[in-house]
This record gives sequence, structure tokens and C-alpha cells, in this order.
Amino acid sequence: MFQQANWMLQATVNGVGCDTPPLGSKDWFLPEWETAAGQIPCVVQDGIDFVAVAPGIPSSASLTLVQNAPILDATGTYIQVTRDSWDSVLGMAQHLAAFKMGGEDFATTMPLMDDFLGKCKQDNERVVTYGLYSEVLFTQGKEQDRVEPR
Repeated sequence: MFQQANWMLQATVNGVGCDTPPLGSKDWFLPEWETAAGQIPCVVQDGIDFVAVAPGIPSSASLTLVQNAPILDATGTYIQVTRDSWDSVLGMAQHLAAFKMGGEDFATTMPLMDDFLGKCKQDNERVVTYGLYSEVLFTQGKEQDRVEPR
């Protein structure tokens, strides 16, 4: 579900909320958007590594971003897990560790994986049903693909 989420949720220019159009859309409808005077300020985005304020006059911008998930390594990095998800996460860890054993030992851990996937499905359904801004996450995250199909 969150693979479809957009990385930038909202933006403000000079303290006022503004639109965040994709680069392809801005180039299509206003080719000189970088310097065009008289346009409504906006924050243009393209992927996760390009953000520009249009028009390019001196201004201040503020962005609300979604942080990337941490990558686990041996340095003591941790991931926060809610108490109701803890058993299913530990079960999945046990299932993945049993992969090297193979055979019947691995096959007996399949219910642990099913429990984990069921918990993920349950959490995703809850977020879709009760999540704040879920429709914004789904539609804005796909705006660039709609403007420029792959």
C-alpha cells in the first residue's frame, strides 16, 4: 500500500499552501514555468530527488515529507513495531530463519508467514478505511504516471 504513497505530502510557499504538480504537467502546460511572471506559486516535483519552486523568484518554501524506512544493519538500528504486531513480526523472522533448514522444518513454519501476511492485510485495510489523507496518498502518488505513462 505505501509503495503507492507519494513522498511529499504538502508544501507551502511564503507561508501559503500551494499546489505540487509533477514536472511533466508543468512543462506541458507552461513551458517557461521557471521564469514566467504572474503565475501562482507552486512546488514542482519529479521523483524523489527534484523539487523546484515556481516561479523562481526569492521566496521561502516549506515541505511536509514522508521519511524512508530505516535499513536494518549491525549498528543497532531499530524499527518501531506496535505491540499488537509484535508476535506476527517475530513469527515472520522465525519463518525466514527456518528457510536455511529447508524440508519439513521449513514447511512447519508456513503458518507463521500466513499469520504475518494476514496481519499486514488487516493493517492495510484499517489504514485504507480509517486513514487520514489516504485518498490523497493514492491519487497524488500516481499523478506523474498519469501525465507521463511509462
